[in-house]
Amino acid sequence: MIRPVVVIAAARNGGRLLSRLVEGRVVLSVMLSLLAVAGFALGQNGKMTDTGYRWPVDEKVFTSTFAEYRPSRFHAGLDFSTGGVTGRPCYAIADGHISRIKVNFSGYGRVIYLQLKDGNIVVYAHLDRFTDEVEAYIRKEQRRSGGYEIERFLGPDTFPFKQGDIVAYTGDTGAGPAHLHFEMRKGMITAFDPVLAGFVVPDDTPPSIKQVVLAPLDGASEVQGDLFPVLQNVVNGKVDTLSFQGRAGVSVYAVDYQTGYRYRLGLRRLELYVDGVLRHATTLDSFPYGINRHARMEFDFEMERRGEKRLRRMYHLPPNRLPFYDDSLPGGVLDSDELGAGPHTLEIRATDMCGNRSSFTWTVYALPGATLPPLSGNGPPPLMPNRLSDRNMTLKVDVVKDVARVEVSGAPAGGDAALLCIEPFDLSFHLQPKGNGRFLGRAALPKNAVEDIVFKVGIFAHDSLIAATSQACLLATKDANTSLKFFSPDSLLEVYIEGGDTWFDLASILTILPPEDSTITPVYRLRPGDHPFANSFDLVFHSDQMGWDQQALILFREDGGNGRWHSLGRICENDGHELLARALSFEDFAVGRDTTAPSIDNVSPRNGIILTNRQPMLQARINDDLAGVDINHSSLKINGEEVIWVYDPDKRKIYYEPWEPLTPGDYTWTVVVEDGVGNKSIETRRFTVQ
Repeated sequence: MIRPVVVIAAARNGGRLLSRLVEGRVVLSVMLSLLAVAGFALGQNGKMTDTGYRWPVDEKVFTSTFAEYRPSRFHAGLDFSTGGVTGRPCYAIADGHISRIKVNFSGYGRVIYLQLKDGNIVVYAHLDRFTDEVEAYIRKEQRRSGGYEIERFLGPDTFPFKQGDIVAYTGDTGAGPAHLHFEMRKGMITAFDPVLAGFVVPDDTPPSIKQVVLAPLDGASEVQGDLFPVLQNVVNGKVDTLSFQGRAGVSVYAVDYQTGYRYRLGLRRLELYVDGVLRHATTLDSFPYGINRHARMEFDFEMERRGEKRLRRMYHLPPNRLPFYDDSLPGGVLDSDELGAGPHTLEIRATDMCGNRSSFTWTVYALPGATLPPLSGNGPPPLMPNRLSDRNMTLKVDVVKDVARVEVSGAPAGGDAALLCIEPFDLSFHLQPKGNGRFLGRAALPKNAVEDIVFKVGIFAHDSLIAATSQACLLATKDANTSLKFFSPDSLLEVYIEGGDTWFDLASILTILPPEDSTITPVYRLRPGDHPFANSFDLVFHSDQMGWDQQALILFREDGGNGRWHSLGRICENDGHELLARALSFEDFAVGRDTTAPSIDNVSPRNGIILTNRQPMLQARINDDLAGVDINHSSLKINGEEVIWVYDPDKRKIYYEPWEPLTPGDYTWTVVVEDGVGNKSIETRRFTVQ
C-alpha cells in the first residue's frame, strides 16, 4: 500500500535530491521509490511533476531512456512518442530563455536549447518548427547565410518565455522517426536523467533479464576452456553452470517496458552480488559529454561485434572514467584465485526508472588451474616442412587481448598431438586436443613489435609429424600509450595509431587477401575487429607509380557484418598518390572505384504540370550506394537561382517549399546531386503556376 506521506516527502525534497545527485552521489534506490510514487500519484494526465516542472509534451510515453547505447555514445535524455505524427506542441518546463538554436540536416535536426532560471539547460530536438517569432528569426538568418543549416547563440532578452509557453512543435527532422528528444543538462557539459527531475510515468512492469555473458578478461584466463566469452539465453530464469579460471567478467542484456507500451527501454541501476555480497553497482544518473565515448567500455563491444545484443558490463574497466560506478565496492571482476575453487553464486539485480526490480541468480564454477596449455612456450620448435601441408586442415588465428588464439580443425585421423610455432620466434606451443580432428591453444605475442610472421601448426601421431598447415601475416603490437606505425608487406597500406587512440594494449595481425570484384587493390584484413578504440586512427593507401583517380575511395567491410562494402571516404594528398581516411575499428579494407552517379527519382511535381497552389512542395528522392551523397556539392535551383532547400537523410529526400507564394508564370527547377567522388546527376522539371 502506498502511503500519501511519502508523496509529500518527495515533493518537498525533490530539488535538494536532484542537486545532490547531479553534483555528487546519493543512495538511488530511495530516490527511485519516491519518484515512482510521485509519478503514480500525479496520474497520466497531470501537467506538472512533483518537483514543479511542466511536462514538455502532453504525451507521456517513452520510446528511449537515459544512457541507452547509441553507436560509440550514450543517449543523453528521454525520447517521447508522438504517435508517429509531427506538430504536437512543446512546452517550456520552467521560466527562462532560448539560449541556442541549431538547424541541421542530420543529427538533432531542428533543435533549441532553453536556459532555465534555476540554472539547468533543457534541449528539445528533432523539431518540425518553432514558434512564428522564432521561425521568422531563423529564416532571416538562413537568408543571410544562404543555406538551411545555421547555429545561433542568444542572450536572455531575445526569446524569453514563461513556464507552460509553447516554444516549438515536435517533428522528425535529423535522425530517426517522429518523436521528441528531451534532455536536461547541468551547464552545457553534464547530462543528467530527467527522471531525477520528476519526469516519471506510471509503470509497474519490472525489467526482464534476457542474456548473460561470462568473458575471460585477459589472455591467461579461460571460460569453459576457451578464450572466447560464453553467452547464455536466460530461459525461465535459468542458465547452465559455467566454469572459469583466472579473471572473468559478467555482462548482461536486460530490457524494460513502460506498462501498456511496446517500446524497449533501458535501465536505471544494475547490481552484481557474488555469494551474497554486493560487488558492483552501476547507477545511470549523469555523465559529462567529454567522456561520452567511454560508452565503448561500458558496453560489451566484443559481443556486439559477434552479432549479439548490446550487453552491459557488470565490471569496471580501469580507463573508464564514467561516474556511474560505486567505487566503494570490491568490483565486479571474478578472480578464481581470490574466490577459491568451487561453485559460486552470482545474482544480478536490475532496476528501472520507477524502482521496479527483477533479479536473476546463477552458478559459476571457479577452476583451480588452467585447462589450456600455458602461454610461456616450450623451447625451439621442430622443423615442419611445407610438403606435409594438408589442404583439408583449417587454421584459424584470432587475437584475443594480447595473445593469439589458434584453432585447427580437420586434422587427419590418428593425430594425437599438435604443436604451434611462430616464425621467426624461437618458441613452440602445445595445442590441446578437442576431439574430431580439432586442436586449440594460445600463444603469447611480443610487446611493441612489427614483424612479418608465420603461424605453423604440425600434427603428430606417436611423435611423428604427419601433417602441417600455416598462415602468414603481419604482427603489430603496442602498449596503450605508445604510437604505432606499420606498412602492409606490399607497402601499399600504411596504418598509423597514435598513443591517445587506444585505451588498452593492442595486439593485431594483418592478412592480405586477393582483390574482389568491388576492389582495385588486395583486401587488407586487420584483426581483432572487436578492439574498442578511444579515437579513430589513420589509414593511408599509397600509389607510387601513378596517382589515385578521382573515383577511387577507401572501402571497409565490417567484421561479422553482411559482407557488403561501404565507403570510408577519401582525402587525396601528395599529388594524388596518397589516399587517406580514418577508421574507428579494424575491418577488411581496400580501395575501390565508384563510377555510378547518384540516383534521382520520385520527382514531384511531374513535368509540365499546371498548379493552382502557389506554394508547391518540390521534392525528389536521392540516393548513392557507395561514396554517398555529398550534400555540400548538391543543389536545388528555381529558374537558375538556388533556394534554401532541405535534405532529409532518413527519407533520402531533397525538398523545397516556398516561404512566400510564387507569382503566376512558368518555372524551371533543377536538382543537382553529387556523390563523394564527384559523380553527378541532374534532373530538370518545368511547371506553371496559374
